[in-house]
Amino acid sequence: MKQIKSFKIFEGMEETVYRDCVNEGYTPATLKQTGKLITQGKIPKQWYNVAEVFVPFNIRKITKKECLDLKKFINTGGRVSSLGYWGSGYDFIASSRNVVNLSGRLVGVKFK
Repeated sequence: MKQIKSFKIFEGMEETVYRDCVNEGYTPATLKQTGKLITQGKIPKQWYNVAEVFVPFNIRKITKKECLDLKKFINTGGRVSSLGYWGSGYDFIASSRNVVNLSGRLVGVKFK
């Protein structure tokens, strides 16, 4: 796994956190990267959107193009996912909703 040089937490609406992350030169953190930052105590134990997305019959990382137009990605069947922390443990959740006007929190990373 690549070493993380720096990171930033983006908060706002789902549509804007992915776009802002990419526009500021960061890459959306994966499930593993986000989990590692949480367990190392570098970011708070909260829920976070992650780089993995669900498209029919496949889970993969979101592309830069999809980050920049999340509404189009979701309207064509894509779904974002999140790492949820509920006090007693974590869940990996793929959203079943086809909306982008939900609150989002995403960790952006830069590598060494």
